[in-house]
Amino acid sequence: MKRWLCNKMTIKYTRFFLVGLFISLSGFAQKDYKGIILDANTKEPIPYVNIAIVEDRLGTVSNEEGIFHLEMNPVDFKGKKIQFSCLGYETKEIHVESAEMIFNGYPRILMKPYVHALEGILLTDANGRFFNDEIGYRNYGNNIFGYWKEGTSLGAELATRIKAKKGLRKLKTFEFEVWHTNLDSLLVRINFYDVNRKKGGKPGVNLNKSRKNILFTITKNTKIAKIHLESFNIYTENDFIASLELLEVFGEGDIELMLAGTLNTPGSFRRYTSMGQWERLSHSMAYHISSDLFVEDGKYQRVENKAKRSESKKSYITGFVLEMGRPVANVKVSNTNTKAVVVTDANGRYKIEANRNDTLHFFKDGFKQAYKQVGNKPTLNANLYREAK
Repeated sequence: MKRWLCNKMTIKYTRFFLVGLFISLSGFAQKDYKGIILDANTKEPIPYVNIAIVEDRLGTVSNEEGIFHLEMNPVDFKGKKIQFSCLGYETKEIHVESAEMIFNGYPRILMKPYVHALEGILLTDANGRFFNDEIGYRNYGNNIFGYWKEGTSLGAELATRIKAKKGLRKLKTFEFEVWHTNLDSLLVRINFYDVNRKKGGKPGVNLNKSRKNILFTITKNTKIAKIHLESFNIYTENDFIASLELLEVFGEGDIELMLAGTLNTPGSFRRYTSMGQWERLSHSMAYHISSDLFVEDGKYQRVENKAKRSESKKSYITGFVLEMGRPVANVKVSNTNTKAVVVTDANGRYKIEANRNDTLHFFKDGFKQAYKQVGNKPTLNANLYREAK
């Protein structure tokens, strides 16, 4: 009799446990607010949309297919709004109470394309020409860095104010230096903001009016990243802010990413979540930008002469990158001291600013990396060997 009662109690306990587990799992699932974001006109997915309950530092980013997951309990955010923001689209807001919490589906979120005239910078009717102007910062051996680590959310950003001469300027390339990453790859977005002086110089309005995301994939082999910007037609007229935003992570393990910083402190900021609050940093990121600055004819000759005098003081080295005697195109050649970067042409030839004590780094996917010290000769060739499969 006692044995039967014991079995009966065990059966009841098991049933209670299973029911309790089901309720617990159901409650947990309801905390996963998810959906797919679509263009209201074409019904095509919109990738890399920022999603957040802004004032509560809770946010994420949709993936390439427009799908997103946002862990939250609606009870905790009663009366708040979920905001959806994306280049080229009107900002959308949904009350938390209206958000569809579906366990096994992805509710559709429709965003309307921005139909208003794009804001632009008045180019100028003055006579003049553009000349190359290098701005921003590099790391010259200082142990200063910015990082993303465990707990970093999608949409997190590292931003730095770029000091620039006043005048119309078109951005051509953007560079940053990667010191370490533990993951297979990370997708980042490059953003450019104006300086919001009413909020202490924090990032303001996004200057990218092209409606196209500026994307770059960081891998374990990335040392110095160089992104071409000409097709995005980004113009500035004063200081501005450049940032890197985390969009996707590929690989297992907690995120570890270290980027080179600099002693320059014109103003640097970070935020931990998509559309979160900006916090000031004590040092800046080593972001470097090549640009074209417009100079009126009356000043152009003086500026050009100054640039020529500066150029005459520089020393360059040239050479070829070869594989078994054959030229290798599109090899990234970087000076580990100055951080200057060039790419070999179709004939495998390169030219880069360097002094005799500098070291050059040669890199291309599929080949073993090579390092060579410049020395006293005006030319330096490098032989690359393919990695074993």
